[in-house]
Amino acid sequence: MLHRQEAFVSNFPASSPSRAPRPRILVPGILVVLIVALAGFGWMLLRPGPEGARPDRLVEASELAPPTPLPPLVSGILHAGDARRVPEGWWVLDRRARLVHFLDTNLRLVGSFGGYGDAPGEFRMPAALGFRGDSLVVLDGGEVPVLHLFGPDAGLVRKESVHVVGCDTFLATGILDAPIEPLHLLGTCTRLLPAPASGSVVVRVEDGGIGHLARGQLQVMNRGFPGAETAVGAGQGETTWVGNSSSPCLDRIGVQHDPTGVPSLCMAEWVGVRFSVDELSARMGRSPGAARLAEILGPMEWLPVMDRVFPHPEGVVLRRLSGLNVRELVHLRPDGSTTLLWSGLPESSWVGGDQVLVAWEGTEGMHLEIRQLHGEAQALASAR
Repeated sequence: MLHRQEAFVSNFPASSPSRAPRPRILVPGILVVLIVALAGFGWMLLRPGPEGARPDRLVEASELAPPTPLPPLVSGILHAGDARRVPEGWWVLDRRARLVHFLDTNLRLVGSFGGYGDAPGEFRMPAALGFRGDSLVVLDGGEVPVLHLFGPDAGLVRKESVHVVGCDTFLATGILDAPIEPLHLLGTCTRLLPAPASGSVVVRVEDGGIGHLARGQLQVMNRGFPGAETAVGAGQGETTWVGNSSSPCLDRIGVQHDPTGVPSLCMAEWVGVRFSVDELSARMGRSPGAARLAEILGPMEWLPVMDRVFPHPEGVVLRRLSGLNVRELVHLRPDGSTTLLWSGLPESSWVGGDQVLVAWEGTEGMHLEIRQLHGEAQALASAR
């Protein structure tokens, strides 16, 4: 009623021209009352409680506070092509940022080096990491592949070109203990793969087979199928295990190997993974095109394609495809028996000794995690 009366009076002139108009204080008064009320309410919320007590809202805020994120330099780690473990932590190659990161045992970023360019210590197409003694080797791919040798302080020691002869295409994907000297690759090749010690390099030839280059001589070890991926990894001492994705066996080669009598390490069980139409649709997306493609393909069997081999005191550890863009780690022993160590891993997962470094993209950004190789569920370290 007060508001209506005030509005009515203010809209018409006063009954007496000599009488002064009534001051309009209603709106400012209401504002003052609201400000005072809000101030009092805020003081009630913020006032300290009894001795030793703490408002619940502060406890909840501390519980929900996210951990300190990694510096931005590690944001591209999902694009890493390689990672290597040392006693102090992990070296990780970031292909997208063209950087090499060093993470300590708690996955904290210690330092980075590299960058895009042709200056000493810079990369154009960094492909893989390796070691030669105490030095770190980075293979930089491209039309003229380059080997970078870095000392313990991450300073560039030497930079050498890898001379490729007779290759239609060249895609560098991996290296281990490669010699820091010009390499002459003979014959048609498509990939430079991780190499064993003492001056030899393993190449993947055009037909999907494996070639072993030592002392300038290229020898084809085994024949595969066009387009088949090849898994190669360093073994113990002077040997390297190589395997083809379409075969259950790995060949053991070394600098002094005999191509006619190379021992093999074969899996006693070679099991494929079969997907139903519904599973394919779910994994490929819910679009009509993806569903139609899954319907046309029908149930499919995926061979457990090997894409990496890691050394193990008893045999090797295989990283292989167990589904669409899903990896698993399998321990393959000399007697052919296998044990599934981890499943459902992303592509960015590497074995170092008794640990596994895993990197994946979650709803809250990039995640890194270190796990025990032999299947302990709890992570040793994680970062986001």
